Amino acid sequence: MQYNPHIHIAHTFLSLVHALEAPGGQVPLTKISVDSFEDHALDLPAFHSSAADRAHIWHLLQAGRAPLDAKKQLVIVNPNASTWISIRKWPLDNYAALVKRLLTDTELYVVLIGVAAEKPDADYICHAVQDERVLNIAGKTTFPNLLHLFNLGTVLITNDSGPAHFAALTTIHTVVFFGPETPKLYRPLGKNCTVLYANYACSPCVSAYNQRRSPCQDNVCLQTIRVDEVYCTVRAILEQHKA
Repeated sequence: MQYNPHIHIAHTFLSLVHALEAPGGQVPLTKISVDSFEDHALDLPAFHSSAADRAHIWHLLQAGRAPLDAKKQLVIVNPNASTWISIRKWPLDNYAALVKRLLTDTELYVVLIGVAAEKPDADYICHAVQDERVLNIAGKTTFPNLLHLFNLGTVLITNDSGPAHFAALTTIHTVVFFGPETPKLYRPLGKNCTVLYANYACSPCVSAYNQRRSPCQDNVCLQTIRVDEVYCTVRAILEQHKA
């Protein structure tokens, strides 16, 4: 089957399924229009959280802290993208500045997530912001816990990485940064997603054709996305959920 770098990766996977029913000897596979895929083919299952699941997450957030107000909004921040393709990261100082600005709204908490190996990035933001309403649970969640957290949250702010896609199964609105990768291929599925992408001529520099090994040493395509732009985007989503 021929790889097509101009269609969303989800459509590529669907093409693999259609290839199973293609006539023998058809080369290259698959000779079918992407437009012919059923509208429901990319529908996502919904991940549901029970009252007990939600209570467990609040207990996790509460651990060792003063009582939290469950009526406040949760903004979840994932400043990580693994060390494999680290150039996908929006600058940590930008994240810290964004979190500090978001916390001028006293009716929200910011939750920092990540696996245990990514905890130093979350700790860096905590140290820079110095606010008790920053709840750092990096390294403390299971995968199901993460999805339950997303169902509690209002907005997820994340680099182009796994959590952006997992969140599509939940009710949270995701704001995701793209730069070295292109959202044309890897935009999270679902309607509750806002992509921030500067569309540089050198993007995408990470692809299947270079084994995702970009020569880039300076991800200007992400650095150029300003804190003000992200803040205004997130604030609009928060206000919409308050209405």
